[in-house]
Amino acid sequence: MERLSCSLFTMLLLLFCQYTLAEIRNPYKSHLIEIDKCINNLKNILKTDIDHQQTLKIKKMLKDAYREKYKATKYDKKTDELINLLRQIDNSLYIRISDIKDFEGNKTHVYIKVVNELGNKKNGMETKGMTNLNHDNNNIHNYVSEYGKNTVSVKIADCGLKKNIFLLVHELGHVIYQVPNLQKYMSYYKKVYLDNSFENNPLGHFHSDPSHKSVRTTISKFKQNWRYTNQDGIFDKKREKGLLSNR
Repeated sequence: MERLSCSLFTMLLLLFCQYTLAEIRNPYKSHLIEIDKCINNLKNILKTDIDHQQTLKIKKMLKDAYREKYKATKYDKKTDELINLLRQIDNSLYIRISDIKDFEGNKTHVYIKVVNELGNKKNGMETKGMTNLNHDNNNIHNYVSEYGKNTVSVKIADCGLKKNIFLLVHELGHVIYQVPNLQKYMSYYKKVYLDNSFENNPLGHFHSDPSHKSVRTTISKFKQNWRYTNQDGIFDKKREKGLLSNR
């Protein structure tokens, strides 16, 4: 009986550890909850005694909310699919990002979001992946993004799942270095990129940039796992199936 209790405790402990590590976040989840609240509120307003003009206005707002929900649901699924693929191919990278901490040991939550496009263009080239680089005003060691203190924002322009996963791994290479070395990297970034002309060089990818070196190492390790799991073969089969279904 004692052995069984210990075994059960171990299983619960493992489940708890897995849960607490899972700090990679999909921001569409909370966004969809807010949209549903908005839709319910608008529906309730329509049930009240309002005039014709107000009714038309609320109906338009409701239509816009449903349109936003459709879009958010679409990219919520794409984001989930991308995060799950990362965990499937390179679980060690997934866990490392899930449990990443800053220089002071504060856990930093990484928000990953697939979007339609990023809209940033340089030399005619559109940015396909982006990781924010900001620190808290009161502590340069603490990362901050639109999601609050101790958070990082990673956005991927939707280019198809295979391209998306490599874009994501690229950005996570930046995250791996920048989060625990934020103060040091901010000093480097300002000195190298803001004090010089880098019109023909992408920010964050100068040959001496430690964040760039982290990207190269992270992608190299991921490619080994990609080949090991034969992902190219899987995607080729999916593409073949898609071509056949379109005939």
